[in-house]
Amino acid sequence: MFCSKCGFKNKEGTAFCQQCGNDLRATEAHFQGAQSSFQPSNTTFRKPTVRSSNHALNTVKGIVASPLFITSIILFSATLFFDFISLIAGKYGVFGFIDSIADKFGLGYEINELLSTVRGFSSVMSFFKMIPTIIIAVGLWMIFSTAINRNSDGMKTSGFTMIKVINIIRLVYICVWLGVVEIIFIIAMIQSSKSYSTLAGISDTTSSIASVGIGVLLLLDLLIIAGFVIAILYYAKIISSINTVKRTINSGNADDKVSRYVAVITFILSGFTLLSVFFSSGALSVLSTLCSAASTVCFGILIFKYRDAMRSQLNNSNQ
Repeated sequence: MFCSKCGFKNKEGTAFCQQCGNDLRATEAHFQGAQSSFQPSNTTFRKPTVRSSNHALNTVKGIVASPLFITSIILFSATLFFDFISLIAGKYGVFGFIDSIADKFGLGYEINELLSTVRGFSSVMSFFKMIPTIIIAVGLWMIFSTAINRNSDGMKTSGFTMIKVINIIRLVYICVWLGVVEIIFIIAMIQSSKSYSTLAGISDTTSSIASVGIGVLLLLDLLIIAGFVIAILYYAKIISSINTVKRTINSGNADDKVSRYVAVITFILSGFTLLSVFFSSGALSVLSTLCSAASTVCFGILIFKYRDAMRSQLNNSNQ
């Protein structure tokens, strides 16, 4: 007997659902009464939502189809929309400032010709930077659409795969940049060591200044490495969490190994994003920042809800 509330499969004759505690006796009585009073007719009924007999899959579909998830992807899409409008809104920011200065000195035409080329190149580059985020938005909408599909009791994972690929690319990109930055710091440290050897023979003061400079470089390098490591772990954990959800969808086995680290970092990022509102110029930029922060918080909450739901299933199955 399946619970009408959560879909969990209970043994026949069970009075209450072993998963959610729903009273199954009323459901069974209603079903039997409906069977005895049913008469065939030509009435066309709306096709009901097809539910899987697998509770783990139903939990995934329930979370993905929840109001919180749809709110998250609407806010995420709104962020893209406001960014795109800002991109094509004409003169803004530093370009507008340079235009105004050039006009005061009678160089408006010449400067404007140069800036039009630079602005066009900048707009193209900004659009290309938005492409990964656009792909993620498309993937999120695909995930939502397959979760609410009434014609299938399963879920397609192509949306998850798209998001996973983008995060793999970002992870590789960050690793490459870490290598480049470290090469630059190694060269700087070599040059600093040579300078230190030269200055050490001049006086104690110059020697102290050189040693302080080397110490500052080392500290700065450690801070940059720490930042890169946090980012690398973040994207690696996102990829791992996506694999966990895909594994649950494909196998039907509950798995709570989605990363709390990702959820915590998303909350921290949303805080920094909110702080950036004070440095935003224009209403569109402020709206984009607020939507981005709100969607990030929603995704973090969804991670914790997913973990709790899967952990509850694992605990019940072990009892």
